[in-house]
Amino acid sequence: MAQEWLEMAQEIWPLLFSLEAEMALFCYLKLLFERHSLLQKQKRKGVILYWS
Repeated sequence: MAQEWLEMAQEIWPLLFSLEAEMALFCYLKLLFERHSLLQKQKRKGVILYWS
């Protein structure tokens, strides 16, 4: 019984880690993208304010 659990755990661990890594990467990229689009919006506002 314990042996079966161990084998299952060994198969599942890498999957969990890769899933976690993918999620972390996705969240990081999402954050970067949001920050970037926020900066773009601020720049546009700045330009509009500057010209008006």
